[in-house]
Parts: sequence; structure tokens; C-alpha cells
Amino acid sequence: MRCSEAQEFTQRLLDGEDLGHDGVRLGVHLARCPRCAAEHGALKDLDGVLRRSLRPHPAPVPLASLALDLGGAAGSLRRPAAGTGGRRSWPLALCAAGLVAATAMLIVVPRLWPSGTQRWLGSAPGHTTAVAEVSAGWDSLHVFEPHTNVSHVATAAEALPSDSMAWAMGLEPVVLSIASTGRLRLSADAVISLGADEITLHKGWVRADLSGRTRPFTIRTHAGVITSRDALLRVELPVRAQRVEVFVRSGTVQIRTHGKELQLGPGESIALEPAASGAPVRAL
Repeated sequence: MRCSEAQEFTQRLLDGEDLGHDGVRLGVHLARCPRCAAEHGALKDLDGVLRRSLRPHPAPVPLASLALDLGGAAGSLRRPAAGTGGRRSWPLALCAAGLVAATAMLIVVPRLWPSGTQRWLGSAPGHTTAVAEVSAGWDSLHVFEPHTNVSHVATAAEALPSDSMAWAMGLEPVVLSIASTGRLRLSADAVISLGADEITLHKGWVRADLSGRTRPFTIRTHAGVITSRDALLRVELPVRAQRVEVFVRSGTVQIRTHGKELQLGPGESIALEPAASGAPVRAL
């Protein structure tokens, strides 16, 4: 199997398709090709993050009703009675089916809607609030808009809205300027969700410069919540490890983990372990 075939089959596998014998061939190729194995792992990780993070976004009533009405019309025209001249209804049925498909595209692919249409279709006003701006590495950053699995490559100085997700996929780190002062430097494989005065770190590491902020900024992880308004710090999720590592260069950092409140100062570091490990906190 060639690498190009492996990439195609990886996508089909993540989409839930039964590959049959091709699945066996894919497994053999991944065992022999480190590059494809790494890409397969990264895509699988991202697929898991998206499935856990994206919430269903119901179709607005006008379009949903229209789709159902058109679908019923298409179905009623699909089987004309014999000898009734039903051939003339086929073009109408095809038109109805086409309208159903077009309506589905409007519902499923909001990335293609004009901004005004998207707001009309029910996006909450907060989703348009910019919480960060891409300062560097934009060509290595893929942005997933709120509540969709549709991404695009970021552009210079692009404003990122609340509830969006960002996945770094390049050779160089990405730098984001955050609202109300501050900068975030993301690793080349980082995956984050953005919110107002906070991010959730799903993968990779982030270096945060929060000096001079008037409001606290929060970095959420699976093992604890890190908050500060004046610190230079790094939060990292090591590869193939469940722990979260926190390093403080300057300022003070408050940490909430498994019911405990901790504070770190300049030069201090700590590892946050999942509660199931039996050792939620340990020094580095």
C-alpha cells in the first residue's frame, strides 16, 4: 500500500467505514511506515477531541420544516402509478431532491454561509465575540468554527471567536494575542478550545505571557485548572502521558485540582496527575 492510499483509508476508517481486507493492509502499512503511523495517530486524536467537544447544533425550524416538506414531496413523486403518465413528474422529483440536498448543505456546512445568514440560522451572539487574534504561524493553524467540524487555514491577524477550536499543524509554534492583554505560544501540535478569558488545552503545550492583565486568565486541562493574571508560565501535556506539567517563570499561579487549591510562585513547577492515578499532585 502506498502512503497516499493509507491517507485515504485512514480518513475512511475515522468516518466509520468498514474497510474489510483494506483495513488489514492499512494496519500492515502503518506498522512499517512511521510517518503514516504518526499522521494516523494525530488524526485519530483530533477526531476524538472533536467528538468530545462539539455539541449538536439543531437546524432552525424554517429550514428543517422545508427539508421535511420537500423530502415528502420528492417521495410522493418517486413512484408514479403505471399508465398514468407519471413520467412528467420525474423532473419535478429531481428538482425537489436537489432542493433537499441544497438545504442539507446549508444546515451541515455553516462555514460557507455569509455571516448574516449564520446569525439568522441561530448562532448565539457570543459566538461572534473575538477572544484572540493570530499573531504568528497562521499558515500552520487550522481553525474550527463554533460547533462545526469544518476547518480553514488561519490568516494573518485573524480574529478567533469564542467556542472555536484551533489545531496547530506545522513546523513552527503559533502565537495568539488574547483579549485584555496577553500572548499564547502554542506548540506545533497543540489543540485548544477558546473561550472568554480562558482556553482548554487538549494536546501539546502552551506558553502564556499574562503579565499586565487586569482580569485573570484560565487554562483548563483534564487534570486541573490553572489561573493567573500576571504570570509567565508553561502548561504541557506530555506525549503518551496522562499528567499535566506546569512550570512558572514569574508571577503567581493558582491551581485547582481534584478539590485542592494550590499556589505556585516564580521558579516552581508541579505535575498534576489524574485522580485515578492515586497521586493527583507531585513535584517535578
